[in-house]
Parts: sequence; C-alpha cells; structure tokens
Amino acid sequence: TGKLRGLCGFHVDDGLMTGDAYFYSIMNKIAKRITFGKRQKIQFVFCGVRIKQLPDFTVELDQENAIDQILYIDVDSKRSDGDSCTSKEVTHLRGRLGSVLYVTGNTRPFESYIVSHLSAFTTEAKVTHLRQINKVIKHLKSTKDFRLRYVKIDGPLICYSFFDSNFKKERDAGSQTGSVTLIGSPLTSDGYFYFNLLRWSSRRTR
Repeated sequence: TGKLRGLCGFHVDDGLMTGDAYFYSIMNKIAKRITFGKRQKIQFVFCGVRIKQLPDFTVELDQENAIDQILYIDVDSKRSDGDSCTSKEVTHLRGRLGSVLYVTGNTRPFESYIVSHLSAFTTEAKVTHLRQINKVIKHLKSTKDFRLRYVKIDGPLICYSFFDSNFKKERDAGSQTGSVTLIGSPLTSDGYFYFNLLRWSSRRTR
C-alpha cells in the first residue's frame, strides 16, 4: 500500500531496526533462520554509539564510554611548543585524532573543525599540536554528558543545508568548508523552525 512499516540497517554484524508490529513479526521469522547473538531495545550500543529511546519516543545518542577511553598524551611541561615530535609522539597524535574523529563523526559536531585542522599537521607535528589535542580531549571529557537528540517533528518536512568557507585562512593559505544538513519544519511567520541534525562536516576545500 506504500505505507512504511519498518527500517533496518547493518554494519558488519551490528543491526539496527525500527518499525511497527508487522515489521517485527517478519523479523522474528528471519531470526529463526539467521541466529542473532543478542537483541536489545530501548537502550543499547550500536557501533560504539549508545542509543536510548525515551518514553515520548525521542531518541538520544552519545559516546560517553568512548570519550572515557581516550587518553591524554604525556607532554613534558618544560618542552617548547616549537619542538618537533618524536615518531612515537606522532603515532600517539594520530591515534588520538582517530579516536576523536570517530566521536565527532557520530555524535559531536562541535569538534569537527579542530580535528580536521590538527590532522593537517601530523607529518610535521610539533609539541604545540600535542597540547592542542590534549585540550580537545579535556573539552570532550568535561562535556561528555552531551546528548544528540532526535525529536518528533510534524510534517511536512523540509531539508535545509548550510555551507560556509573561510577563504585562504587555513594552513598554506588553504580554505576550510563547514557544512550542516538539517531536517525540519517549515519556517514560522516569525522566522523560527524546529529541526533534527542529519549530518555535519568540516574539511579542507580542494
């Protein structure tokens, strides 16, 4: 009849499903043929992201546990910011950037720029970059209770996209482009709208 009954998505061996009673009756039949290791609902972890559904069906996402596991890089307070990093320190920097990038890509839009910015210095990293990534980690830990929240919005729904660039203000006179995509309600007469955040990015502009 064209009515949406359910959705499911998979990444390797993690599955995420939502739907009505009919949808789950079909999935239960599939589960008799394909063994699922564990099934959880209301609150669970999917690909490192903790997902929680509230009584009003609002959905919250966070990576508090992942943030807890990101360690600071040890830096001697006597070292100059301009000192070059050792190969071991560069490895530590790359690892921390990867961990922070995974968090920012899923649930933390705010740190997208600084991760992209610092990633450009890994081949010629200085002590200052170690201290900067430590500041980012400190900020993540101090705000780890942040939740990305998705609420019900009455239709019709509209997709909004916003882009901006800082022309030739980045390293080597390069440019950086930030973008955000929202799904939301039409604008009200006084210029307001309700929205859910769909995606975001901050990256060097080619």
